[in-house]
Amino acid sequence: MKTIDLVRTLERYVAKNGTLVVGVCGHAGAGKSTLCREFIYLASIPTIRLNCDLFSTHGYRERQELIAVARATGDRNQIDAIENPRDWYAYNAIASAISDLKQTGRHSYKRAWNSETGDLDGTYDVSLPNQRPAIILCDGIYLLHPPIRQALDITIIVDTATDILDQRCIARSKGDIERAQQHRTMRERFAVPYFDQYGWLADIVIDDKAETSNL
Repeated sequence: MKTIDLVRTLERYVAKNGTLVVGVCGHAGAGKSTLCREFIYLASIPTIRLNCDLFSTHGYRERQELIAVARATGDRNQIDAIENPRDWYAYNAIASAISDLKQTGRHSYKRAWNSETGDLDGTYDVSLPNQRPAIILCDGIYLLHPPIRQALDITIIVDTATDILDQRCIARSKGDIERAQQHRTMRERFAVPYFDQYGWLADIVIDDKAETSNL
C-alpha cells in the first residue's frame, strides 16, 4: 500500500468517526517515523505524531542499575523482565497523553526521555491544531498488547525485511558493529516473539511485499 492510499483510507475513517488515534508499530529501523512524516505531509486532515519513545519508565542509569541487580541473581525470569524493552515504555503516561489530546488538544509531559542526558528530565509538548477532526499517529515499537491497544483506534505494523533492519541498525550505530549486534540480539530475544504473539491484532500490515488490512 502506498502512503497516499493509506492516508486516504484513514481520512475516510475520520470523516465517519471523528478524531482518530493510530498506533504505528514495528521493529526498530522498520520505517515507522518515516511513514509518519510522509503521512503528515500528504494528509489533508490535521495530523500529528506522538513520539512514544519519549515516555519511559526509567532513565538510562537507573535502568542499567536494575539490569545489573537482576543479572546478579542469575534468575532468567528476573533478567528478561528488566531487559525486555516492551516494559521500558510508560504506557499509562502514553494513554494519558492520548486522552488529553483528544479532550483538550494539547499535552505536556514533564518526565520525557532526554537523549542527551539519558535521564527523564525532558519536557515534551505536543498539541493538535484547532481544526478538527484530526489524526494522532502514535509512533512506537510495542503498541499491540493490552492495555495500550485499547487506547488506539487502529494499529499499523510497518514490517521490513531482516537484512534491511540489520543495515539500518549498523547505520544507527554509526558503524559500531558490536553495538549493532547488541541491538540485533535484543530484537531477536524480545521484538520478534512479541510480533509473533501480537501481530495478528494489527488492523493493517505494511511490508516490502504486500499489504493486508482488516478494516
